[in-house]
Amino acid sequence: PATPTVSLTTLNVEVASDVYSEKDRQVLYCPRGNYMVVRNRIYLTGTDIDKIEQVEYLLHPSFSNREAVSRDPTNDFEAWIWSWGGFPITATITTKSGQVFEKEFDFSFKTKFEEAQDKGIPQAMRCEE
Repeated sequence: PATPTVSLTTLNVEVASDVYSEKDRQVLYCPRGNYMVVRNRIYLTGTDIDKIEQVEYLLHPSFSNREAVSRDPTNDFEAWIWSWGGFPITATITTKSGQVFEKEFDFSFKTKFEEAQDKGIPQAMRCEE
């Protein structure tokens, strides 16, 4: 007989962001006119990551490709985006049992960029999307 699927009422994960990862310890940026575009890592943290099948991050309407999808638990369901501002991100998280949870995240990288500078994370100018 099939194992009954347990319905989760909550999912212990949150959306987080940073300007580098432990696997890729460098901050990439590109000057564009009066502003700076920075590569950002959007990912999940929490104790229920093992229950997740995939995450779809819905980005700001100004992105040409607004949906970033990740099915990779080994990198905490990360997605890399290039951005110069802050905006809300909606993460639609699908569990292995097929349940769907939505998490809102107010994305901004200014503090993360400053923290990375303080930690001495190397920075490299790279102007490619």
